[in-house]
Amino acid sequence: NSFLHIDFVNIGEYQAEKLIVNTDFMPILTEECNDSAHFVIFGNSEMARIVSLTIAHNAHYPNFTNYGKRTRIDFISSDIEPMMRDFVSTYESLFTLCNWYFYNDGIVEAHKPSPEMGDYLDIEWHFYNYSVYSETIKTHYNEICNDNHGATRIIVCEENDKMSLDTTLHLPQLLRCIPIAVYQQNSCDILSQAVTTGLYGDITIFGYANETDSDPLFLHRIERGVKVNYFYASRYNSTPPKSELDAWYQISEAHKFSSIYSGNASVLRNKTTDDNTSDYILCEMEHRRWSVSCLILGYRALSLADSAQAREDKDKFKELKRSYIHPDITPFDNLSEEEQSKDKLIISAMK
Repeated sequence: NSFLHIDFVNIGEYQAEKLIVNTDFMPILTEECNDSAHFVIFGNSEMARIVSLTIAHNAHYPNFTNYGKRTRIDFISSDIEPMMRDFVSTYESLFTLCNWYFYNDGIVEAHKPSPEMGDYLDIEWHFYNYSVYSETIKTHYNEICNDNHGATRIIVCEENDKMSLDTTLHLPQLLRCIPIAVYQQNSCDILSQAVTTGLYGDITIFGYANETDSDPLFLHRIERGVKVNYFYASRYNSTPPKSELDAWYQISEAHKFSSIYSGNASVLRNKTTDDNTSDYILCEMEHRRWSVSCLILGYRALSLADSAQAREDKDKFKELKRSYIHPDITPFDNLSEEEQSKDKLIISAMK
């Protein structure tokens, strides 16, 4: 018998991956680097949300382990609050464990993880309910440009192509020394012409409007996911898989996405680490990435105490996982040596 094998692709997520994974847009921050990645997203569109989540899947750096350097994601829009409330509610498990802030009318609303849950993730979020032309945001621009330890990137994802084009062409001169990515869905002719002038900064265009005939990511993202899953299945499944594809088409779509996220993240990890990077830092870095990806996929975390207790009871552990509660979403140092070794396996497979 023969079967039709199908892989599902979220087209918006895929477009974001083409920027975040498949180009050199991301900052390269090594273990001893004193900088933090800082992404400034203009817009409150669905694509803005998707880009931010794709960053969260990938922007995990080795300098967090010893120096606590977190990746920062800013949203700036004059009507950000409805989107923010929906976003935080949709990904409640993620934002429960993240530091996040809302800026509105001179007031800062700060949210921090409770001591019971622990503060160990390396992504933080800032939502600015202001126009890109407001005095408050102009002050923020100055802060960004004067931050000697911020590796900043700007991403424009407004509600439509015209708004994104307008925002990009009217960015203040002081921001044009920062790499800029602009999402264009239908046509990028005008923006492409503007880019050729060199007057508007270092601009990367992504989205449908910038499609080319050659699209290596489409196959590579699946190949990476297949590889991650096969190494894991070969080591931990009671019956070893016959082949990579056999293992791939036996797992759920959620498991496939998780493997793809892991494979994609290896691209940046391999750029920011080398043979001198310790196994501990590599594994702790991968565990942070895995934790964030699990939370985005919908898993919930337990309190630190409940997590430790659940990991001592295998039956309880399995029961919780079936309910999309994962006791391993906890600081890396809290894991057993066996669980820590799983991160090393994946890292070795994807070097």
